Amino acid sequence: MRIVMAIHALHGGGAERQIAELANYLASQGNDVSLVTLDRVENDRYRIDSAVHRIGLGLMGESRNLWQAFWANRKRISKLQSLIQELSPDVVISFTDKMNIMTLSLQRSIPVIVAERSDPRKQKLPWRWEAWRDRVYPRAACIVALTNGIANELKRRFPKTRVAVIPNAVEVSGSNGHLKNISETTLAIASPTAVYGKDSPKPNRETRRALAVGRLSPEKGFDLLLQAWSQGGSALRNWELVIAGEGPERNRLESEITRLKLTDSVKLIGWCENISAQYLQADLFILPSHYEAMSRSLLEALSHSLPVVVTEATDGLESLVINGTNGWLIPTGNVAALTEAIVDAAGDPQRLERFGEASYQLVQQHAWPNIGPQWLRLIHSVVEL
Repeated sequence: MRIVMAIHALHGGGAERQIAELANYLASQGNDVSLVTLDRVENDRYRIDSAVHRIGLGLMGESRNLWQAFWANRKRISKLQSLIQELSPDVVISFTDKMNIMTLSLQRSIPVIVAERSDPRKQKLPWRWEAWRDRVYPRAACIVALTNGIANELKRRFPKTRVAVIPNAVEVSGSNGHLKNISETTLAIASPTAVYGKDSPKPNRETRRALAVGRLSPEKGFDLLLQAWSQGGSALRNWELVIAGEGPERNRLESEITRLKLTDSVKLIGWCENISAQYLQADLFILPSHYEAMSRSLLEALSHSLPVVVTEATDGLESLVINGTNGWLIPTGNVAALTEAIVDAAGDPQRLERFGEASYQLVQQHAWPNIGPQWLRLIHSVVEL
């Protein structure tokens, strides 16, 4: 089957990583896959398999005014339409809201699946884009949501359009992709060597490490995390906090680290080419977000056998974070609760190890051998209509 996949860029976000892995997976199943971005290929930060035809249009750039933005988007749509006509795919798969809108604005002879990677209940586009979305989303052969809650909102907004739920997938080392029977009281625990391997033990150091990963933007709640870390005081004296990611909030967060006198215990390390190495060196993962659609970094942390402190930032967390089993699930925006959970986690290293083993078991349902076939079934059902 010929499949064209489209996204704005492969700069380093969770949606970008997900489409890169999906393209690799679909190609590994014998499909003819082309992955198209508005950006240039040279700016890619994720590995694309040689079996995937990688195309960069080189059309990214900031517009200085509304008129310039209008003509830039017309050019992008025209170039994308010409390319898709040339490639003549059986189906087009688009990721992220603005890219979805532009892709659906093309000619309509080829079925288009659009993957909504944000939560439209909480993350709104400018009104012109929202009006454009209302006009073109009904053309989709299917809208893919990450959670049931997001799917219900999309069904309400686009009642005549097919909506499917396919959650994020993650690569799980040593996994056969099949979830064992798990309950809150009984867990079949896998050996940590299934993730780390015998040659990759946890680093032996006196200072333990908490890790947070994400774009440095307001919705990620890193400012609240710094407040909670400061309030942890002496309970965290043998711990350090590492925040991996880049974004517009860097300067403000750096100022907050200085103001709170956390320069000795908190590090902003920017974008990491090998983020797996950061998970391997961590003892605890913290997700302080105000909202998420479905956190890719959380899945990565679980796949690396990390215990987690997570805010109730999205639907569907109840199957991934179980209080007292693999971590702490706390209300969003609550610094006191975040502080209490972090201090509680830091006080019992043996419990952290046990929770990490449970995390590895719980994430199996999101392994590619489970999620990939869901995409294949959806694609075939759309093409066969």
